Amino acid sequence: MKALLNSALLAALTTAPAFADKLDSEWATPRSYYIKKSTAACAGDEDAFAELFDAATQGYNPVAMTSLAWMISPNQDCAFVRHNAEEWIGFVRRGAEAGYPVAMKNYGNLMLQGEYVPENKVFGLTMLRFAAKEGHATAAADLALIFYEGLYGIPENMELAVAYAEEANNLGITGPLAERMDEITYTGAWCGAFGCEDAN
Repeated sequence: MKALLNSALLAALTTAPAFADKLDSEWATPRSYYIKKSTAACAGDEDAFAELFDAATQGYNPVAMTSLAWMISPNQDCAFVRHNAEEWIGFVRRGAEAGYPVAMKNYGNLMLQGEYVPENKVFGLTMLRFAAKEGHATAAADLALIFYEGLYGIPENMELAVAYAEEANNLGITGPLAERMDEITYTGAWCGAFGCEDAN
């Protein structure tokens, strides 16, 4: 179960993000713009790639850097790019350092996994918390799953799991993750009433 969740978290790092998050317009507007550019560039649009590449490497735009990181991430097969873990991590890290919530969520998960960067659970959780605070629903959902399942060796904490599940729902989480958040919230209510031993 935990291995499947780890795989799901990695997949989330390398797929185009959803738009349900309640990010500030400072991030939401350029996010929408650069997702369109990176999608077009991935499909072979030279002009879109040139614009995205310049914004990321010359303009140091954290949203563009994160979209370019998506293109060169391990699970993508995009035009114009080669897979390079060092460059991928560099763009993700710089986007996170600039305060972009999507990049903070991605970099936080990478630090928790410790597969591409040195493992740092404290800083990884901090990155996820900052991203959730800035309106990133998936970051809140990741935190809920981490505390619910005790992922990465982090102690299970039902109270925190429920709090982050509720936050993810409030931030607009959708799809299978929304169902998982409802499951966590329901289990937390059951535990509060009857004790966690009988929740399953």
